[in-house]
Amino acid sequence: MSTTARRYWLKALRGIGVKHFRAKSALGLPYICHVGDFAGEVPFLDRNYSQAEIAVMFAWCALADNPMILDIGGNTGFVATQLGQRLVGRNYRIFSFEPVGSTFQKLCCSIDQLGLGLRIHPVCCALSDQPGVSSIAFNDRESLFAQLRPDSSNARVGRKMSWCPVVTVDSIVQTLAVKPRLLKIDVEGYEAHVLRGARKLLEGPEAPALCFELNPITLTEVGSSVFAVADELNGYRFFYVDDFEGGRLPIGHPIETLTDIQWVCNLLALPRDKASQGPAIFDRAKPLGGILP
Repeated sequence: MSTTARRYWLKALRGIGVKHFRAKSALGLPYICHVGDFAGEVPFLDRNYSQAEIAVMFAWCALADNPMILDIGGNTGFVATQLGQRLVGRNYRIFSFEPVGSTFQKLCCSIDQLGLGLRIHPVCCALSDQPGVSSIAFNDRESLFAQLRPDSSNARVGRKMSWCPVVTVDSIVQTLAVKPRLLKIDVEGYEAHVLRGARKLLEGPEAPALCFELNPITLTEVGSSVFAVADELNGYRFFYVDDFEGGRLPIGHPIETLTDIQWVCNLLALPRDKASQGPAIFDRAKPLGGILP
């Protein structure tokens, strides 16, 4: 089915009030398409959506028998449920954090509809550098852009406002009494805040890998910067995953200086003592599903 045909199909489903349906990704794995929300529809419209990230995360997590993953910015659950299905047989656990109530319901729906409730655990809260509560702005039709902020002045993010609890990564790790193998972070500008709230973990002997979005625009919107992210990751080495511009750098390309990146992209960060594994991780990821070159 062409992209145009898919758009008409979604429009027809919106017209008759369909809220979600089951589809298959380019990996051949089922997912739940949430109609009426750009974030929920984009995997249906773009068959390669997030596939490079999922491939790289799987290649890293598959090296462990019992990988535990923190999915920070779970949205409607596409990434978590795709990764989880790839990890079947490895006794994995994913804790997926989504702070917007209406989006959290979609996340729970995705997990339940795919029968992944024993392995993927949704948590309705945000993560930052200090525990407490925060206001969050969002748009139900474009839930991907929800952002912790004190007002609704950012039209790109959305005009709706609600409140959510906020916790830190270090408090989660202490509560669960386990060490995650991977943090996936996509929090619309709050990446440096999340990392500050994970300092004990990131500076410890069992520091995890990170797969995160680097977006200079959203970082600036919340008073942060690429420099702030770099400051929190002094003990890490970086590798390029993908972007939204057709691949400005090759997948797996080592990034020597994080602050040289001034466009939106996804990166893999490995602790310095594990950075030598980077090329092998990308070699394993590239042929996954025949998607990556």
